[in-house]
Parts: sequence; C-alpha cells; structure tokens
Amino acid sequence: MSEAWGSPEVVEMWQRHAEARNRMLASATDAMFDLAGVVVGARVLDLGTGTGDTALAAAARVGVGGSVLATDAAENMVEAATRAVRDAGATNVELRVMPIEAIDVDASSFDAAIARLVLMFTPDRRRALVGAREALREGGRFAAMVWGSPADNPFHCAVLDAARANGGMPSSEPELSRAFSMSDVASLGRALREVGFRDVVVRVVPSTRAFASADAALTNAKDSPIFAEVLAALDDAARDRAWRSIEAVYRTFERDERCDFPMANLVVGGTR
Repeated sequence: MSEAWGSPEVVEMWQRHAEARNRMLASATDAMFDLAGVVVGARVLDLGTGTGDTALAAAARVGVGGSVLATDAAENMVEAATRAVRDAGATNVELRVMPIEAIDVDASSFDAAIARLVLMFTPDRRRALVGAREALREGGRFAAMVWGSPADNPFHCAVLDAARANGGMPSSEPELSRAFSMSDVASLGRALREVGFRDVVVRVVPSTRAFASADAALTNAKDSPIFAEVLAALDDAARDRAWRSIEAVYRTFERDERCDFPMANLVVGGTR
C-alpha cells in the first residue's frame, strides 16, 4: 500500500472523521462481519485496521471469549489504533504492524478474517488473498469491503472527473483512482475463487454520505490529502476550475438544508 495512507496528515484526518465514517459504513461493515462469521467467541484477523475502528467493532461482537488481531502496514496507523484500543479498554485486541500482502501468522489459526477498504490498494492482491485463506482454519471465512463503481460514488467521482477535464491526472496513479480498482462485482468474486475460496458471495450495499450542506461537503473534500493528490498535477488556474466544477456537482445533491450523496460499497465473502 502507498505510504500516503501512513502519513501523519492522513492518520489525523482518519481519526477526525471516524464517527461520520463508521456511521456511513455501518451497513456494509455489518454485512462484512456477517459474511466472515464474526460472532461471539471467534478469533478474528483484521487486515488493514487503520486507526482501529474495525478492530473495536469486531472486538465488541466477539466478546471477552473471542479475540482480534488487528494489523496495518502503516506504523502511524497502528500507533493510533493502539491508543484507540487502550482508550476503549478493549482487552481482547492485539495490534501488529503487518502489510496485507505479507500476512505473517500461524496457519489455520483464525475463525474469521476481515479487510475493510484495504484490498483495492494492496500491490499484490492475489498474495494477500492467499495469505488470508491460509490464516483461516478449515471452514473459516474471509470477507472484505471495497468501493463500488465510480457512478455509484459521486462524491469521489466528481474529483476524478474534474481532474481529467481540467488538465489530466498525475503521472502515477493516485490513491483515489486505485480505490475503484476492484469495483466490478464479477471480477471481485472471481478473485476469491481463483485462490481457492468456496461459497463466494458478493453483495452491493448502498449507503449515504451525508453533509449539512454542499459547502460542508466541499470543505471536507478540500481537507483530504487523497483528493489533493488527484489535483496535484494541475496548475493553479486549472485547479481552481476543477474545484469550481466539483462544487457545481456537489450542489446538485443539496436539498432541504442537507447535502446527501448516494454511495455503494461491495462486500465479498468466501469460505476456506
């Protein structure tokens, strides 16, 4: 995964928006937990935990008789997650720096493995999926959440469209573009089946990205280092035009003193 996700700026942003993010992703997260079999007493491997949101939610599900090993490739993220776990008093969570494409745990040692919004960023997805499968006991389940199609996520798509229309994308693929790299339902299911997962299921889970106004949505977008990366190759004039076009799109979603963007995530699950 890119070092961008481990930068202090992204970690701070991730923490600041945790409540809104978890509310927005609640339905898809529950679907991921259900498909992975995150139940009371389960041993769970959390891949790409970020600042620990997913690990804490899983820990609450498995209870004191279960456990969660929460991992992330970015040391700064793991440090933030460690603080969050400590502050929450979650004694059934262990944290470790570990890239998703280099899973280093005992084979067949987990009942469930989960990966929320990380699989699409890993440089070697097949290796990540093989590692997740090997970490599970026979009959254990893996589930992941990834972004749905750009058309189903206009809050993000508007930024990509604006960059392309006003001078082009950066020479290296930005993280925001990579985020949509697993948004095809058929390809996502096939990726799990190709490494040996059985009973593969893919669900489209709709949700809403809610803001008080289009101005609030625009402020949120301008606050994002990941969005800034998309527009970094533009000169000042082109960047201003891009932000104006993004604002125009955002205002089309503003109604009755609210600005709600439809969104969708894909949740995939399979059995070892």
